Amino acid sequence: MERNPQLRHLIAGAQLSLDMIDNWRGIIFDEYLFLESFLPDDHLWKKNKLAHAQHCEQEIFELSDLLGLDGVESCLFAFLMFSHDIGRFVEARRKENQEPAPWPHGKDSANVLRRCLDHYIPKESHTQRGEWHCRFLLWRAMLGAIEHHSDRQTPTLKELGGDVVALALAGLLRDMDKRGNLTGGAERFVSDQAFKQLQIKTHFVTERKTDPTWGDEKRAIVPESLLSQFAQRQTLKWPECQSYEAYALQFLAWIFDFNNQDILELTMREGGPRTLMSYLTDQLAADNPQQLQLIRDTLFSFEADLWGDVC
Repeated sequence: MERNPQLRHLIAGAQLSLDMIDNWRGIIFDEYLFLESFLPDDHLWKKNKLAHAQHCEQEIFELSDLLGLDGVESCLFAFLMFSHDIGRFVEARRKENQEPAPWPHGKDSANVLRRCLDHYIPKESHTQRGEWHCRFLLWRAMLGAIEHHSDRQTPTLKELGGDVVALALAGLLRDMDKRGNLTGGAERFVSDQAFKQLQIKTHFVTERKTDPTWGDEKRAIVPESLLSQFAQRQTLKWPECQSYEAYALQFLAWIFDFNNQDILELTMREGGPRTLMSYLTDQLAADNPQQLQLIRDTLFSFEADLWGDVC
Protein backbone atom coordinates (compact mmCIF):
# COMPACT_ATOMS: atom_id res chain seq x y z
CA MET A 1 0.00 0.00 0.00
CA GLU A 2 2.99 2.29 0.43
CA ARG A 3 3.18 2.31 -3.38
CA ASN A 4 -0.37 3.64 -3.63
CA PRO A 5 -0.80 6.50 -1.13
CA GLN A 6 -3.83 7.89 -2.97
CA LEU A 7 -5.62 4.55 -2.63
CA ARG A 8 -4.86 4.39 1.09
CA HIS A 9 -5.98 7.98 1.58
CA LEU A 10 -9.26 7.34 -0.24
CA ILE A 11 -10.04 4.20 1.77
CA ALA A 12 -9.34 6.04 5.02
CA GLY A 13 -11.51 8.95 3.91
CA ALA A 14 -14.42 6.64 3.03
CA GLN A 15 -14.62 5.52 6.68
CA LEU A 16 -15.87 2.05 5.83
CA SER A 17 -16.69 -0.32 8.67
CA LEU A 18 -16.04 -4.06 8.76
CA ASP A 19 -19.78 -4.64 9.20
CA MET A 20 -20.52 -2.62 6.09
CA ILE A 21 -18.11 -4.65 3.94
CA ASP A 22 -19.38 -7.90 5.44
CA ASN A 23 -22.93 -6.90 4.53
CA TRP A 24 -21.85 -6.29 0.92
CA ARG A 25 -20.20 -9.71 0.88
CA GLY A 26 -23.36 -11.41 2.13
CA ILE A 27 -25.40 -9.83 -0.65
CA ILE A 28 -22.93 -10.92 -3.32
CA PHE A 29 -22.67 -14.43 -1.82
CA ASP A 30 -26.44 -14.81 -2.18
CA GLU A 31 -26.18 -13.54 -5.75
CA TYR A 32 -23.53 -16.18 -6.52
CA LEU A 33 -25.91 -18.90 -5.35
CA PHE A 34 -28.79 -17.40 -7.32
CA LEU A 35 -26.88 -17.02 -10.59
CA GLU A 36 -25.19 -20.41 -10.48
CA SER A 37 -28.58 -22.08 -9.99
CA PHE A 38 -29.33 -21.38 -13.66
CA LEU A 39 -26.36 -23.44 -14.86
CA PRO A 40 -26.49 -27.20 -15.51
CA ASP A 41 -24.98 -29.27 -12.70
CA ASP A 42 -22.08 -30.45 -14.87
CA HIS A 43 -21.00 -26.93 -15.89
CA LEU A 44 -17.36 -26.13 -15.09
CA TRP A 45 -18.19 -22.86 -13.35
CA LYS A 46 -20.95 -24.20 -11.11
CA LYS A 47 -19.37 -24.33 -7.63
CA ASN A 48 -15.90 -23.94 -9.22
CA LYS A 49 -16.19 -20.16 -9.58
CA LEU A 50 -17.50 -19.62 -6.06
CA ALA A 51 -14.66 -21.79 -4.75
CA HIS A 52 -12.17 -19.68 -6.73
CA ALA A 53 -13.70 -16.50 -5.29
CA GLN A 54 -13.38 -17.82 -1.74
CA HIS A 55 -9.81 -18.99 -2.38
CA CYS A 56 -8.76 -15.56 -3.70
CA GLU A 57 -10.54 -13.87 -0.79
CA GLN A 58 -8.64 -15.98 1.73
CA GLU A 59 -5.34 -15.29 -0.05
CA ILE A 60 -5.74 -11.57 0.69
CA PHE A 61 -5.98 -12.23 4.42
CA GLU A 62 -3.00 -14.59 4.34
CA LEU A 63 -0.85 -12.11 2.40
CA SER A 64 -2.00 -8.93 4.13
CA ASP A 65 1.43 -8.35 5.70
CA LEU A 66 3.21 -8.78 2.37
CA LEU A 67 0.74 -6.41 0.74
CA GLY A 68 0.92 -3.92 3.62
CA LEU A 69 -2.82 -3.95 4.37
CA ASP A 70 -4.54 -3.05 7.62
CA GLY A 71 -7.84 -4.53 8.82
CA VAL A 72 -10.35 -2.52 6.76
CA GLU A 73 -8.06 -2.52 3.71
CA SER A 74 -7.72 -6.31 3.91
CA CYS A 75 -11.49 -6.78 4.14
CA LEU A 76 -12.14 -4.38 1.26
CA PHE A 77 -9.60 -6.07 -1.02
CA ALA A 78 -10.89 -9.49 0.03
CA PHE A 79 -14.37 -8.35 -0.99
CA LEU A 80 -12.98 -7.18 -4.33
CA MET A 81 -11.43 -10.62 -4.91
CA PHE A 82 -14.59 -12.39 -3.78
CA SER A 83 -16.73 -10.43 -6.24
CA HIS A 84 -14.55 -10.15 -9.32
CA ASP A 85 -15.72 -13.25 -11.22
CA ILE A 86 -19.44 -13.25 -10.51
CA GLY A 87 -20.03 -12.09 -14.08
CA ARG A 88 -18.85 -15.51 -15.28
CA PHE A 89 -22.35 -16.80 -14.58
CA VAL A 90 -23.87 -14.14 -16.81
CA GLU A 91 -21.35 -15.03 -19.51
CA ALA A 92 -22.10 -18.75 -19.08
CA ARG A 93 -25.83 -18.22 -19.53
CA ARG A 94 -25.17 -16.35 -22.77
CA LYS A 95 -23.06 -19.27 -24.01
CA GLU A 96 -25.71 -21.78 -22.95
CA ASN A 97 -28.25 -19.76 -24.96
CA GLN A 98 -25.79 -19.48 -27.88
CA GLU A 99 -25.82 -15.70 -27.65
CA PRO A 100 -22.82 -13.62 -28.81
CA ALA A 101 -20.39 -12.28 -26.22
CA PRO A 102 -20.60 -8.46 -26.39
CA TRP A 103 -17.74 -7.88 -23.91
CA PRO A 104 -15.39 -9.67 -21.44
CA HIS A 105 -16.90 -11.08 -18.25
CA GLY A 106 -15.35 -8.33 -16.13
CA LYS A 107 -17.99 -5.93 -17.38
CA ASP A 108 -20.70 -8.45 -16.42
CA SER A 109 -19.22 -8.64 -12.91
CA ALA A 110 -19.27 -4.85 -12.59
CA ASN A 111 -22.87 -4.75 -13.80
CA VAL A 112 -23.91 -7.35 -11.20
CA LEU A 113 -22.29 -5.29 -8.43
CA ARG A 114 -24.04 -2.15 -9.65
CA ARG A 115 -27.39 -3.90 -9.63
CA CYS A 116 -26.89 -5.40 -6.16
CA LEU A 117 -25.08 -2.62 -4.32
CA ASP A 118 -25.43 0.72 -6.10
CA HIS A 119 -28.19 1.86 -3.74
CA TYR A 120 -25.73 1.53 -0.81
CA ILE A 121 -23.34 4.00 -2.45
CA PRO A 122 -23.84 7.78 -2.52
CA LYS A 123 -24.33 9.34 -5.94
CA GLU A 124 -21.90 12.04 -7.07
CA SER A 125 -24.63 14.64 -7.29
CA HIS A 126 -25.49 14.07 -3.63
CA THR A 127 -22.07 14.81 -2.20
CA GLN A 128 -19.14 17.09 -2.81
CA ARG A 129 -16.79 16.32 0.06
CA GLY A 130 -16.16 14.22 3.14
CA GLU A 131 -16.65 10.50 3.64
CA TRP A 132 -19.60 10.25 1.22
CA HIS A 133 -17.59 11.71 -1.61
CA CYS A 134 -14.70 9.35 -0.81
CA ARG A 135 -17.10 6.39 -0.87
CA PHE A 136 -18.41 7.43 -4.26
CA LEU A 137 -14.88 7.75 -5.68
CA LEU A 138 -13.76 4.45 -4.14
CA TRP A 139 -16.83 2.60 -5.45
CA ARG A 140 -16.24 4.01 -8.93
CA ALA A 141 -12.61 2.84 -8.79
CA MET A 142 -13.63 -0.64 -7.58
CA LEU A 143 -16.09 -1.04 -10.44
CA GLY A 144 -13.45 0.10 -12.93
CA ALA A 145 -10.94 -2.40 -11.58
CA ILE A 146 -13.45 -5.27 -11.69
CA GLU A 147 -14.62 -4.36 -15.18
CA HIS A 148 -11.07 -4.40 -16.55
CA HIS A 149 -9.67 -7.35 -14.58
CA SER A 150 -10.47 -9.71 -17.47
CA ASP A 151 -8.75 -7.61 -20.14
CA ARG A 152 -5.98 -9.43 -21.96
CA GLN A 153 -3.41 -7.05 -20.48
CA THR A 154 -3.35 -4.67 -17.54
CA PRO A 155 -5.42 -1.62 -18.53
CA THR A 156 -3.74 1.72 -19.03
CA LEU A 157 -4.50 4.82 -17.01
CA LYS A 158 -6.23 6.26 -20.08
CA GLU A 159 -8.49 3.19 -20.39
CA LEU A 160 -9.51 3.76 -16.77
CA GLY A 161 -10.42 7.38 -17.39
CA GLY A 162 -7.33 8.73 -15.63
CA ASP A 163 -8.37 7.14 -12.31
CA VAL A 164 -5.09 6.27 -10.55
CA VAL A 165 -6.95 4.50 -7.72
CA ALA A 166 -8.78 2.26 -10.21
CA LEU A 167 -5.43 1.46 -11.84
CA ALA A 168 -3.90 0.48 -8.50
CA LEU A 169 -6.90 -1.71 -7.65
CA ALA A 170 -6.90 -3.29 -11.12
CA GLY A 171 -3.22 -4.18 -10.82
CA LEU A 172 -3.67 -5.84 -7.44
CA LEU A 173 -6.86 -7.62 -8.51
CA ARG A 174 -5.30 -9.00 -11.69
CA ASP A 175 -2.15 -10.15 -9.89
CA MET A 176 -4.03 -11.92 -7.13
CA ASP A 177 -6.44 -13.48 -9.62
CA LYS A 178 -3.55 -14.88 -11.69
CA ARG A 179 -1.76 -16.06 -8.57
CA GLY A 180 -4.90 -17.77 -7.29
CA ASN A 181 -5.28 -19.71 -10.52
CA LEU A 182 -1.60 -20.55 -10.90
CA THR A 183 -1.04 -21.70 -7.32
CA GLY A 184 -4.46 -23.19 -6.72
CA GLY A 185 -5.29 -24.71 -10.10
CA ALA A 186 -2.22 -25.54 -12.18
CA GLU A 187 -1.90 -29.14 -10.97
CA ARG A 188 -5.55 -29.92 -11.63
CA PHE A 189 -5.38 -28.09 -14.93
CA VAL A 190 -2.73 -30.46 -16.29
CA SER A 191 -3.36 -33.77 -14.50
CA ASP A 192 -7.13 -34.12 -14.00
CA GLN A 193 -8.51 -35.55 -17.25
CA ALA A 194 -12.14 -34.86 -16.38
CA PHE A 195 -11.27 -31.26 -15.52
CA LYS A 196 -9.43 -30.88 -18.83
CA GLN A 197 -12.52 -31.99 -20.73
CA LEU A 198 -14.65 -29.51 -18.79
CA GLN A 199 -12.19 -26.74 -19.66
CA ILE A 200 -12.40 -27.62 -23.34
CA LYS A 201 -16.18 -27.99 -23.30
CA THR A 202 -16.67 -24.66 -21.52
CA HIS A 203 -14.18 -22.46 -23.36
CA PHE A 204 -14.36 -23.72 -26.94
CA VAL A 205 -18.08 -24.27 -27.48
CA THR A 206 -18.28 -22.15 -30.64
CA GLU A 207 -14.97 -23.30 -32.14
CA ARG A 208 -15.78 -27.00 -31.76
CA LYS A 209 -18.94 -26.62 -33.82
CA THR A 210 -16.78 -26.18 -36.93
CA ASP A 211 -13.73 -28.14 -35.71
CA PRO A 212 -14.59 -30.94 -33.23
CA THR A 213 -10.89 -31.30 -32.31
CA TRP A 214 -10.41 -27.65 -31.32
CA GLY A 215 -8.83 -27.52 -27.87
CA ASP A 216 -7.90 -31.22 -27.71
CA GLU A 217 -4.43 -32.38 -26.67
CA LYS A 218 -2.33 -32.63 -29.86
CA ARG A 219 1.21 -32.86 -28.50
CA ALA A 220 1.90 -29.53 -30.22
CA ILE A 221 1.34 -25.79 -29.81
CA VAL A 222 -1.38 -25.04 -32.35
CA PRO A 223 -1.25 -22.56 -33.97
CA GLU A 224 2.51 -22.25 -33.91
CA SER A 225 2.25 -18.47 -34.29
CA LEU A 226 1.50 -18.27 -30.55
CA LEU A 227 5.10 -19.26 -29.87
CA SER A 228 6.51 -16.06 -31.34
CA GLN A 229 4.17 -14.03 -29.12
CA PHE A 230 5.26 -16.06 -26.09
CA ALA A 231 8.94 -15.53 -27.00
CA GLN A 232 8.27 -11.78 -26.94
CA ARG A 233 6.78 -12.17 -23.44
CA GLN A 234 3.30 -11.28 -24.57
CA THR A 235 0.08 -12.60 -23.11
CA LEU A 236 -1.91 -14.86 -25.45
CA LYS A 237 -5.57 -14.88 -26.46
CA TRP A 238 -7.12 -18.12 -25.26
CA PRO A 239 -9.78 -18.31 -28.04
CA GLU A 240 -6.90 -18.69 -30.52
CA CYS A 241 -5.57 -21.80 -28.76
CA GLN A 242 -6.42 -24.76 -31.01
CA SER A 243 -4.67 -27.34 -28.82
CA TYR A 244 -4.80 -27.89 -25.09
CA GLU A 245 -1.03 -27.48 -25.01
CA ALA A 246 -1.49 -23.98 -26.49
CA TYR A 247 -4.13 -23.31 -23.85
CA ALA A 248 -1.61 -24.32 -21.17
CA LEU A 249 0.95 -22.00 -22.77
CA GLN A 250 -1.41 -19.01 -22.53
CA PHE A 251 -1.92 -19.92 -18.86
CA LEU A 252 1.87 -19.86 -18.38
CA ALA A 253 2.13 -16.53 -20.24
CA TRP A 254 0.20 -14.86 -17.42
CA ILE A 255 3.54 -14.43 -15.62
CA PHE A 256 4.44 -11.72 -18.16
CA ASP A 257 1.67 -9.40 -16.94
CA PHE A 258 2.18 -9.12 -13.18
CA ASN A 259 2.24 -5.61 -11.72
CA ASN A 260 3.54 -6.33 -8.22
CA GLN A 261 7.03 -7.81 -8.06
CA ASP A 262 6.45 -9.38 -4.64
CA ILE A 263 3.35 -11.25 -5.81
CA LEU A 264 5.12 -12.42 -8.97
CA GLU A 265 8.12 -13.71 -7.03
CA LEU A 266 5.87 -15.54 -4.57
CA THR A 267 3.87 -17.08 -7.43
CA MET A 268 7.04 -18.30 -9.15
CA ARG A 269 8.39 -19.80 -5.93
CA GLU A 270 5.18 -21.67 -5.20
CA GLY A 271 5.56 -23.72 -8.36
CA GLY A 272 2.46 -23.21 -10.49
CA PRO A 273 4.44 -22.07 -13.55
CA ARG A 274 6.81 -25.04 -13.09
CA THR A 275 3.84 -27.40 -13.04
CA LEU A 276 2.71 -26.02 -16.39
CA MET A 277 6.24 -26.26 -17.76
CA SER A 278 6.47 -29.92 -16.71
CA TYR A 279 3.21 -30.66 -18.52
CA LEU A 280 4.44 -28.95 -21.69
CA THR A 281 7.69 -30.90 -21.46
CA ASP A 282 5.81 -34.20 -21.29
CA GLN A 283 3.56 -33.23 -24.19
CA LEU A 284 6.10 -31.69 -26.56
CA ALA A 285 9.46 -33.39 -25.96
CA ALA A 286 8.98 -36.32 -28.36
CA ASP A 287 7.09 -34.75 -31.26
CA ASN A 288 7.92 -31.04 -31.09
CA PRO A 289 11.29 -30.55 -29.35
CA GLN A 290 11.92 -27.23 -31.12
CA GLN A 291 8.69 -25.78 -29.75
CA LEU A 292 9.66 -26.98 -26.30
CA GLN A 293 13.14 -25.48 -26.55
CA LEU A 294 11.75 -22.06 -27.46
CA ILE A 295 9.41 -22.15 -24.45
CA ARG A 296 12.25 -23.26 -22.14
CA ASP A 297 14.59 -20.55 -23.42
CA THR A 298 11.94 -17.86 -22.94
CA LEU A 299 11.11 -19.00 -19.41
CA PHE A 300 14.81 -19.29 -18.50
CA SER A 301 15.46 -15.76 -19.79
CA PHE A 302 12.47 -14.40 -17.88
CA GLU A 303 13.57 -16.08 -14.63
CA ALA A 304 17.14 -14.84 -15.12
CA ASP A 305 15.85 -11.28 -15.38
CA LEU A 306 13.58 -11.81 -12.37
CA TRP A 307 16.15 -13.39 -10.06
CA GLY A 308 19.31 -11.99 -11.61
CA ASP A 309 20.02 -9.58 -8.77
CA VAL A 310 19.67 -12.42 -6.26
CA CYS A 311 21.53 -15.25 -7.95
